[in-house]
Amino acid sequence: MPWLVIRNDEKKCSKEAFAKYYYGFVVMCPSARKRIQKGTSVYEYVSVRDCSFRSRNITHGVFVTINSQIKKIVSGNYYSLNPNEVSVESQVEQIENDNENADLIVIKSRDDMSDTEAVFYCIRNAFAHGAFEIKGSGAKQLFLFESRRGDVLQGRIRLLKSNVDRILSISKMTREEILKLRLKQR
Repeated sequence: MPWLVIRNDEKKCSKEAFAKYYYGFVVMCPSARKRIQKGTSVYEYVSVRDCSFRSRNITHGVFVTINSQIKKIVSGNYYSLNPNEVSVESQVEQIENDNENADLIVIKSRDDMSDTEAVFYCIRNAFAHGAFEIKGSGAKQLFLFESRRGDVLQGRIRLLKSNVDRILSISKMTREEILKLRLKQR
């Protein structure tokens, strides 16, 4: 059975909630892709609205803080894979043997963005390309996201709705708000 079972007849999310997620993860996507221009690294924002982490001076060590917050949200079920080693599918299968309803993030590391940005980019792509499913209702409602580059699976993310909301709220934080999270971790 495939990981995603997309049915057009199911309505699991209100129009208002979907609009909030679409706007937050697609229109205001905080990711940026690196490209080399005349020997210099230049970042190209995924959203033309220039709302990326990098445009808000959120880089390097601040990404580590965001990543640690995301890892806490998914109780450590966070895997960034070397693209040439294990596949996303096999890593997800191995984890799902333990608990197929646990929050989970499995992404392939990318050369053109940080792992933090790759998480948001995976969710963005899933919403933008219809590669998501919403299961259940209430407190147990699960969101499943997939991102592909051609035929190659780049990421699978499974989150409780409350954790989708938490990750969305992190994407809107200022550098100073994220740095305060770092102080709380100590």
